[in-house]
Amino acid sequence: MIALALVMVVAADPQPNSLQARVDELRALKNKGQSKEAETAGAKLLQDLAVAVKGNPRNAETLVLLGRTQLYLDQNEAAALTFDEAIKLNPRDANAQYYRGFVARELDAHDAAVGFFRKATELDPKSSRNWADLGAMLAGVDKLDEAIDALKKAMALDPKDEFAVSLAGRLLMETGKGAEGIVLLEKALALEPRDALAAYNAGLYYQLNGKPKRALELFETVVKADPSDWHALTKLVQLHQALGDLSARDRRRAEVFALYKAGKTDAKRPDFCREQFELGGQRVLVFESFELKGERAVRYSFRIAEVPSQKFLWVISLGSYDFTTSYMRSAGELKPDERAWHLDGYTPDNSHKTYGIFTREPTYEETRAMVVDVLEGRLKPVSGTSMKK
Repeated sequence: MIALALVMVVAADPQPNSLQARVDELRALKNKGQSKEAETAGAKLLQDLAVAVKGNPRNAETLVLLGRTQLYLDQNEAAALTFDEAIKLNPRDANAQYYRGFVARELDAHDAAVGFFRKATELDPKSSRNWADLGAMLAGVDKLDEAIDALKKAMALDPKDEFAVSLAGRLLMETGKGAEGIVLLEKALALEPRDALAAYNAGLYYQLNGKPKRALELFETVVKADPSDWHALTKLVQLHQALGDLSARDRRRAEVFALYKAGKTDAKRPDFCREQFELGGQRVLVFESFELKGERAVRYSFRIAEVPSQKFLWVISLGSYDFTTSYMRSAGELKPDERAWHLDGYTPDNSHKTYGIFTREPTYEETRAMVVDVLEGRLKPVSGTSMKK
């Protein structure tokens, strides 16, 4: 049985309709982030619901209202017990099944959540909400095809369900159905232009399909919504590069570095992707290190893969190595505050080729031009080692 706070009845039991409105109001306060107001309203609501439940303990509908209130107040374990009681009283209460699934999801019981959401769709198959949340939960347990089917049912019931449209679009992208997915993502953005996740995924699609201007617009939307989204900022660096706007590229790159210095990037990543391009059947991803660290510090890594297989072929890097710098300083080729720089290529078998050693750091444009010359056969190695037998 559910433990309920008992209070003295000093007036008539609250009417279910007014309680329903108050629960909906509590949810709205939570969604708006008005925590203090929600806490105050929720405490009074819990008292009134305790009175209502005591007056009619076998009313599943009132128990659902109590469970929702507990849910919105982050009392998830209590809410689970309340919804279980409601389901025991009325197993065919679709709302009780739905919200029990919601609580199971909050408690990380994902498989159980799928079961409750499935039951809710069986009991109320005309509810787009039930299908949409079933789809989201199926996606959470990596049943993507089933998730897409559920989301499509939600969209059929409510074509303006932006959540379902957006999520279905993203999942179609993940399952390799980009042409179908981008249609839904654009529809989601028409319904809600501030949907940053839809904008991000649509931006990825357009970037990879040779439409950098549209991709740039979308990633600008993402950054406008969250200026600290460093992943989106790196995309802007890449897209300004692709469009030839180097001034804008450098401005956005500076913002990425500012976030790094503020500790607002992924602490596990020492670098970021600053450019993507294709050349002669090869795809090149360029990574720039946030800092020069270690005896063999690297500034840029040009990671080269085969198109369309994406099989990794080799990497060309611009680095500064302590042993070369020390040797050249002792030989008088470098001043004490100067460093030597290498342009080197490395293959998976650990073979190595050096394409140049420099007494000043090449700019990114100079480095990129040399890498292109290497890939097109114009720049030959000056030395190298082979690990092949």
